[in-house]
Amino acid sequence: MNPLHLNHASPATQSPQSRRTALTLLMALGSAVTLALGGCGGTSSSGSLTEVDGVRVKSTIDRPGLYDVDINGIDCDVTIGEGNTIQRLLITGVGNTVRIPASAKVERIEFTGSKNTVFVPKGFKTQVDGVGSNNHIKEL
Repeated sequence: MNPLHLNHASPATQSPQSRRTALTLLMALGSAVTLALGGCGGTSSSGSLTEVDGVRVKSTIDRPGLYDVDINGIDCDVTIGEGNTIQRLLITGVGNTVRIPASAKVERIEFTGSKNTVFVPKGFKTQVDGVGSNNHIKEL
């Protein structure tokens, strides 16, 4: 018996249940590849809180008034809108990038995640707290 064809059945001889199982596995694999390559999740707001949650989410947050931002995704790219005022920017995820323009105000940045980077304009002042690891605030 040829080892390459061991337990091989042609589509014509497979039962409908076997074909259904194979199709289900292929669909699950396709979904997993899409999530790994394309990203999933999003940005949502409720009251004074805006959350970014997911994998490789790209988001610009632009809201009036004072609000909080929680980023608990992985490899997300978040830009804060011009002139926005954030009371607390909490980053609990991993490998996220946040960009803050010169006209925005952030009262406090808290890190509990790891490998996150916040880009701020030169001379930007804010309170920074953190218990995470390998987090950075970089001036542009």
